[in-house]
Amino acid sequence: MSNRVSLLVLLLAVVVSAMVIAEDRPVVVPVNLSLVPVISIGQPVGYKTVNNVQLNVGAGYADVLRGAALGVVSIIGEDAVGVQAGVTNWVWRDLTGVQAGVVNTVFGTADGAQAGVINYARSASFAQAGVVNISKSAKGVQLGVVNFSEENEGIPIGLVNVVLRNGQTHAQSWYDETGLMNLALIHGTKTFYNIYTVGVDSQFKDLAAGLGMGVHIPLDKVFLNAEGIFSLVSPRDAIATEVESLVRARLYLGYNFSFFSLIGGVSFNYMSNTNADSITLQPFHGYEFGFSSNESRFWPGVFVGLQF
Repeated sequence: MSNRVSLLVLLLAVVVSAMVIAEDRPVVVPVNLSLVPVISIGQPVGYKTVNNVQLNVGAGYADVLRGAALGVVSIIGEDAVGVQAGVTNWVWRDLTGVQAGVVNTVFGTADGAQAGVINYARSASFAQAGVVNISKSAKGVQLGVVNFSEENEGIPIGLVNVVLRNGQTHAQSWYDETGLMNLALIHGTKTFYNIYTVGVDSQFKDLAAGLGMGVHIPLDKVFLNAEGIFSLVSPRDAIATEVESLVRARLYLGYNFSFFSLIGGVSFNYMSNTNADSITLQPFHGYEFGFSSNESRFWPGVFVGLQF
């Protein structure tokens, strides 16, 4: 009798153990059609799930994604490998693949691309493209209106690039061949930055404001910068009615004296001259390249200044 009881207990233990193992083993769901996470077709309740195709009429949830999640809201509780495309996409751990939507959030590493209005990843190693891109650690390309990161080893391209640590922020002042006295703010990573400029001529007749991007190459106390700057120029008395565009490519060297740097270099300049007859801005040296015309003027330039 005791042998039968022992055998029964052993069989019961084997069955319970098998049930526990079965519950812990992920269930692969080829297709999950979901209205909300608890109301779905094809998604078992109480099991860890791996979705291959997640179709979200409302909001869908899976522990793991290995494939594609399409629809309104997609929530992945662990890792995702594949594509999320919807209004809102969430991955609580790591993403390998693509997120495309209005709001894309990854609380781990995004080893792929995020494209949307707002993109967030704790670590973005490839690309973020949107209106606002946020990453604690960015190592790829950020393309947007505002790019924000604590640390950035990649390339942020936008109107505003904020790098809290290991970046660069400088103020510049320079005087060039047109007579413009310029002030600028440089902000970005160690090697790639935005530059915001304002300028006025010595007689306070013409005003200029510009935005550009540049590359910084440090060489101990000496550094080399290459920039492209697009500016709008207007007469002070007709800012709203007369505007010309001024495009400048600049290449210059700087020498660091601890608290400031002396900068100087050359530029290639293009100015349109279509509807702003009262603008007097022109190079002092009077030389323009032979391919200039009344509407499109090209000339070489030089400038010197200070960087702080």
